[in-house]
Amino acid sequence: MLQHKKYNLIFGFGEAFYELTNKNPNALSVWYFTEHHPNFVYREERKRLDYFKERKNKEARVVRSGNFYKPHHLEKTYSNVITMSEIEPFLMEYSNPISFFPTGLKNPDFDITLQKKNRYY
Repeated sequence: MLQHKKYNLIFGFGEAFYELTNKNPNALSVWYFTEHHPNFVYREERKRLDYFKERKNKEARVVRSGNFYKPHHLEKTYSNVITMSEIEPFLMEYSNPISFFPTGLKNPDFDITLQKKNRYY
């Protein structure tokens, strides 16, 4: 079982990631984001729901935000962050968040040395 093992590196997101980082406080922890910062995601979903209510005069509930990135996960600081979004929302807590934008498209003009220089790799 995961809860009885000691880890040096924990990579992931969600409740299992959160619990493992609590049980292994000395491990390096890399919080992985497949979307924007949770506060931004919630705020933007709330805006869409408010606009929906304004147009349709119907209430809708938040269904997307908070499924994998819960408010209590934000209460602690992890060793680092890797995100598939902009890094700016993470800069208040993390000195070196890493951003990447995966794509299946081939770009013949892509220059890896320039990307490494700008930290987008």
